[in-house]
Amino acid sequence: MSENRIERGSNNTKPWGGIAVIILLILALFAGTYLRLVGVNWDENQHMHPDERFLSLVQAAIAPVENLGDYFNTETSPLNPANRGYPFFVYGTLPIFIIRYLGEALGKTDYHTITIVGRYISAIFDVATVLLVFAIGRRLYNQWVGVLGAVFYALAVLPIQLSHFMTVDTVTNTFAYLAVYAGVLALTQTSVSEGDEDHSSADEGEEKAQAELDAIEETPTQAAIKILKDLAPYILFGMALGAATASKINAVVLAILLPLVEGMRYLQMPVDERRSALLPILRNLVVAGIISFLVFRIGQPYAFNGPGFFNLGIDQNWWVSLQNLSAQASGDVDFPPALQWARRPITF
Repeated sequence: MSENRIERGSNNTKPWGGIAVIILLILALFAGTYLRLVGVNWDENQHMHPDERFLSLVQAAIAPVENLGDYFNTETSPLNPANRGYPFFVYGTLPIFIIRYLGEALGKTDYHTITIVGRYISAIFDVATVLLVFAIGRRLYNQWVGVLGAVFYALAVLPIQLSHFMTVDTVTNTFAYLAVYAGVLALTQTSVSEGDEDHSSADEGEEKAQAELDAIEETPTQAAIKILKDLAPYILFGMALGAATASKINAVVLAILLPLVEGMRYLQMPVDERRSALLPILRNLVVAGIISFLVFRIGQPYAFNGPGFFNLGIDQNWWVSLQNLSAQASGDVDFPPALQWARRPITF
């Protein structure tokens, strides 16, 4: 990890290099934005994408709630697709809420116009992912790796295609990349550099004495700020994971990323520091888990019974819908779009 930090530090030694990276990143953003926004109404209101067509019908049917109590009331909320004639709804609700409320603000909520609003949202979120790819590459390696990744993603065919659909994919992808970036921040924020390892014992003694003196002089406010700074990547990870899962339920697999990050950090620590690090690591994981659940509770409220925020029983309609979807994907039932995957070996 020290090599990564040395490379990141060397980015500043050549000002022209930084300018070139900025120019390339701006060009990648312009190209990515153009390719994602060109031909927004590509099907001329014919609604050719089946998933998008279904979501357009749902968007036109649901309506904003009047108060917070209605929002969490699964049985009566006008935002719940199940209450508007669509009981089988297995998509994440966070993206459709974002689109519906923006459409409400713009006065575009009918079957045709809400689709166009949603396609713009898909494109905007995917452009944000270009920036996240850059940030991840820069943090892990250097600015050139970051900008190269950004260029590749900006020009990649599949994200460009998905950005032209009002579906949940690009929104999920953006939050997923934000979770990855938070994991990278957690991994790199406290790494031990080579310079630290080469200090003499006398220097280490002086530093330890100075650290103890600083700890004595540290005010409660400073201590709280330090803890909050240490927790920032884990708070961000929890928020991003919860939002990604509330956009598409299978994004929950990203949860394994943070334990892996903490495991890598633990193995990088000196042996004599590992015992004292266990409690902070557990704290980090718990904080991220709690925040992730809270964000998911807000972004996917109708996965729970309600009517209040703390009524956390799983809604049976939502659960049965997920089971039906699983059966369709497995080939246990005849569902045409899934037949190509049914009863195939993993090598297929």
